[in-house]
Amino acid sequence: FQCLTGGRCLPPARRLAWPGLQAMMGGMRALWLALLVCACAAPGARGLSVDYGHITSVCTATHVHYPSIITWFFGSYENATNPGVDLVISPSTGVSVTLPIDRHCSGGETPTTWNRAKYRNSFVDAAPYGDPSDACATKLVKGHDDLGYIVSETHTIECFSAWTGTDSEKPIADGLGTWVKPIKSSSPQNCAFNEDNAGDGTVGSGYDVPIKTWYYATVVGMQTGAYRVWLSGSTTHLLPATDSCHIAADFCPPGEGRKLPAPALHPCNMGDTGGSVNASIFPVSVPNGGSDCPDAPVVPGALAADLQACRGAWSGYYCLVRCESGLYPASELVCQNGVWRGNFQCTATRPCVRPDAPSALNTGLIGLPLTGVAGIECSITS
Repeated sequence: FQCLTGGRCLPPARRLAWPGLQAMMGGMRALWLALLVCACAAPGARGLSVDYGHITSVCTATHVHYPSIITWFFGSYENATNPGVDLVISPSTGVSVTLPIDRHCSGGETPTTWNRAKYRNSFVDAAPYGDPSDACATKLVKGHDDLGYIVSETHTIECFSAWTGTDSEKPIADGLGTWVKPIKSSSPQNCAFNEDNAGDGTVGSGYDVPIKTWYYATVVGMQTGAYRVWLSGSTTHLLPATDSCHIAADFCPPGEGRKLPAPALHPCNMGDTGGSVNASIFPVSVPNGGSDCPDAPVVPGALAADLQACRGAWSGYYCLVRCESGLYPASELVCQNGVWRGNFQCTATRPCVRPDAPSALNTGLIGLPLTGVAGIECSITS
């Protein structure tokens, strides 16, 4: 692979100052072609600075006009710095790709609990408080201006949180990590650090946690599939959310107690602190330049609403489908040049996991075969 490159306590969070303003602010098949980490200038974030920062949100951006390109964004409530952390992506071949996350752009102090439309404003305009000249949308793919901007008003943006529910509602992981999935666009897009979640009057109650900085890495040549992903290395600004004082008072300075309580869900928890990998498993959608899938996929035993939600998907879109009660999801369902492929099934037999399955048996898709096998013998369903 070729790389081209150019906890403790939370900060005192700030509430948006004026109500009127707040309302207005409204295996891989061969090798990846290239792995590029893109540079941005440091944002002019406002507010006080602290020594530590944690992951608040994890998002991706893709565009149908730029196939095989995806940018990974990691939100933090701290001012921009070099976090000293790497992004690790592990596909079905078992080859882990490591990219340094040493680039950043302004988060505009967008509250973590805002919806996807407001997050888009953060990426595009560094709204509500940031300098638009430092917005992520002003950044071209480093060294490849012809590949366009890393994010824009017309990019597909997805932010992720843990995939909760029964076995029939999520794929099987069996210790390889925690499955995550895109968050509904109207819901808060963060995976940690909500505003006032405890109601106990502790420091920070009633305040918004701001995203001051987006750290990011752009990958060129990535294909759709399921990937184990985590952040690796010593860092002070993209720590796992579970390493913060909203989880354990031991992380807080004496006398301060827990602050800004919130859910701490994957992928905000991913990392390798303490010597062990705590990975998130992402269903990654990357456009491939093919034709859209005009019709909804047809899968016996799958929930009709989930199938219909994938009608008209662009080529490369990973359709997340739940199964009816008593059935288990197996394999992947991806739009490939106008046709739904991946041999996705809702099976009565609980799938087992064979991460060492040959890529040729992985339904022709790229990623971990985490749900592509079923039955007592773990035979390949395709």
